[in-house]
Amino acid sequence: MPAALLHAGVLWMRHMLYDVGVFSSQTGALPTIALGNLTVGGTGKTPHVLLLLEALEAIMGRGQVAILSRGYGRKTSGYREVYVGESAALTGDEPLMMKRKLPEVVVAVCEDRLTGLKRIAADHPEVRWVVLDDALQHRKLRPTLRLLLVDATQPMGKDMLIPAGRLRDLKSRAEAAEATLVSRLPSNTVVPLTAEHRQSLGISRVIPTFCSTMKMGRELRDLAPARTLVICAIAQPQRFTDAVTRASSHSVAITYPDHQAFTPLHVQEWKRQMQKDNLDILVTTEKDWVRMQDLEEHMSGLRVQPVSLEAKWLPNSDFHQWLQDAVEKKSQVWSANQGGL
Repeated sequence: MPAALLHAGVLWMRHMLYDVGVFSSQTGALPTIALGNLTVGGTGKTPHVLLLLEALEAIMGRGQVAILSRGYGRKTSGYREVYVGESAALTGDEPLMMKRKLPEVVVAVCEDRLTGLKRIAADHPEVRWVVLDDALQHRKLRPTLRLLLVDATQPMGKDMLIPAGRLRDLKSRAEAAEATLVSRLPSNTVVPLTAEHRQSLGISRVIPTFCSTMKMGRELRDLAPARTLVICAIAQPQRFTDAVTRASSHSVAITYPDHQAFTPLHVQEWKRQMQKDNLDILVTTEKDWVRMQDLEEHMSGLRVQPVSLEAKWLPNSDFHQWLQDAVEKKSQVWSANQGGL
């Protein structure tokens, strides 16, 4: 608790300095939707970035929406456009995974979002909007739209700042968002959420709230007769390991810290484990598979099955209509302030 209170004080001072103008905050070279959360990892940001991109392209048109990420875990710095054949070490695993799923979409990484937006605008004049992955805490940029992602299985209502809890920012920062996306709800959830349900999740401000469910891909259905080695390095590994265990006839799980950089020594360990327990197939997440592919020459002889994760809007969420109205209004304001899209 003492460390959490100190953390709160530092965050409060930082936000206050931005709010009063001591630190400058600017609009970007392109209109932006910033998606982020107030808790540490595992809320499903990447699947929801793809969901947002799909919704924006339905409004703007194909090829007119880009993705900009910090590129967490990469060994490079500065602006870099992501290409399908690159290494995750150069781009970060999540941006590369998104590029490989959507090769026609412009995906770029830059720790300074303002710089990244200027480069996208210069290099890709066809791009009209940009989805920002995990940018709510990047106060140097003033996004056009802010969306807060809340994990229904990790409610914020009674949570505390790290290291006492899972919050990485003040709860009051939720007030900066113009809409809330609630993820990981059961597929039979009644939408819209009741006031009591919203309060239990820590959503106190009355703003538009849209609901989604998340599910793993069809790849799990084919594991029933298999004996599996489950490898994952994600923020909430238990969800994945439990799902594979339920789908397999027998499984052994090895977990690592989020974004773990795999080495040939890890591959040797996996091969020994599979031989020892007579396992058939190595099952991993799409994000981990992107990093494993950097070790392709060492992975020979291993049968690997990556499992996808996707988000879907729940019926009656009406997100697309809200987004279309918001984009039209914000585009007019942004165009007036910046001199045109």
